Amino acid sequence: MNRISLDAFSNVLRKYFNTADVLPRRVAIALSGGADSMLLTYLLTQYKHLHSPHTEIYAITIDHKYRPESTDETKHIRDIVKQWDVHHVVKTLSYDQEVSSIGNFEEVARHKRYLKFENVCKSKQISALFMGHHLDDQLETFIQRLQGNSSLYGLAGTRKITRLPRNDLSPIDNHHSVFVYRPFWQFEKRDIVDTCQFNGVRYFNDPTNQDIDLTRRNYLRHLIGDVIPAKITKHSQYSCISKQALRDSHEQVYNLAESFEEKANNIKNMIEKNGWIRTNDAMSSLNVKIPRRLFAKPNEIVLGKYFYQILYPYSTLKHYHWAYAKLERQLVPKIQRFLDTDDTTFKTTMMNLTFDINIIEEDILDIAIKRQPIVTGDDVSLSVDVTDKWSEYVLFDRRFWVRFCSAENMQVKVIPYMHKKCKPRLAQDLLKSKQVNSKLNTLPAVMYHHEIIAFPSIGLVSEKYDSFRMECSLKENKYGRLEQEL
Repeated sequence: MNRISLDAFSNVLRKYFNTADVLPRRVAIALSGGADSMLLTYLLTQYKHLHSPHTEIYAITIDHKYRPESTDETKHIRDIVKQWDVHHVVKTLSYDQEVSSIGNFEEVARHKRYLKFENVCKSKQISALFMGHHLDDQLETFIQRLQGNSSLYGLAGTRKITRLPRNDLSPIDNHHSVFVYRPFWQFEKRDIVDTCQFNGVRYFNDPTNQDIDLTRRNYLRHLIGDVIPAKITKHSQYSCISKQALRDSHEQVYNLAESFEEKANNIKNMIEKNGWIRTNDAMSSLNVKIPRRLFAKPNEIVLGKYFYQILYPYSTLKHYHWAYAKLERQLVPKIQRFLDTDDTTFKTTMMNLTFDINIIEEDILDIAIKRQPIVTGDDVSLSVDVTDKWSEYVLFDRRFWVRFCSAENMQVKVIPYMHKKCKPRLAQDLLKSKQVNSKLNTLPAVMYHHEIIAFPSIGLVSEKYDSFRMECSLKENKYGRLEQEL
């Protein structure tokens, strides 16, 4: 075992922040009370006192309330960190049903926790949140995603620095970004526990972490820590799945994923530098030109990542973060097969988007991307009460944020425009407008008393409703490159 020295911990922090020892003015820690987060809090306070005395540390404890003793543990945690000059913030979670009956409990609990972290960090103007994820956590994730047939990027697991997951934000929401830092990423759990014991850092063991029937991660922890080592002592052939072997495999996958991601970023920079990407927020569309040579096999992983980085504002998928595999395994191979033919045009639909591809020069592909036609029965319409005060922003079709106000009280309906079907409902002046045609299909249209009176994304309103005002913007891209914000 290797204890984690303050010097080793300090070296990690310096690499993260690239500043002369000084931390941000305020930082937060996800503090569960386990060995990982307690040691993280302890070492961070030691670092603060030596190098960054003006930094304020906020420890956020989430009380799930599914263990009777959790409230008492939270009080003990508060007493401990108070001695370390740490502000302690406690947030409680509640569930609509018994925890044991929630099939995707891990995902539900994680989402709830992250919302609490985001709210605290925003209220305190904190941009850096520390978490105690360690090497063993990485291996559990690695195996879990192997079982799920994950992509290379999924197998790479949690990165050392990531943006805190968040919901889509309206134009008037606080867009303050919170970044998650994982200083223990390269250390094993046993090193963390040993360092706690050596420094007299008290921690609390959550017995639910040992319940192999509660979550798959608990079972995998038991598999890696207990079952496989016992098998290896009796049968040497199991050494290929030892913790060390798994660690080596994961490290190779991680490095490979990072190299491919860097290539995708290089493609993105090259396309932007050459002016080969054009976006049209009002029409919820984009056009990108890509050199044909980039589709030479095997380049699916790189191009899939590039498309993943740029498509989010235009896609209506509920779970976009799961969509990467479709780009790598379906979209790019389809384009590659098209390029093996003598055809010069190709059209395909994926992720609720249409990809209209033309070979405009011998070595350039022109790809026009927009929302696919609305499927019959797919109701994305919204009702909004409009007064002389701005309404709340609502997200239409998981693409457009819209809000309205009017001197006249109205209840309007926002619907996806379909020219052939909706043309008879147009207000007379809009019916005569050259702007209104099938190019507006799928865009938001405002209907009042069974009459279409406005198109928010292009700023077009019927003259009959001159006091009707609207604001509309495409949702933010949450999946661009992380380094652009750091």
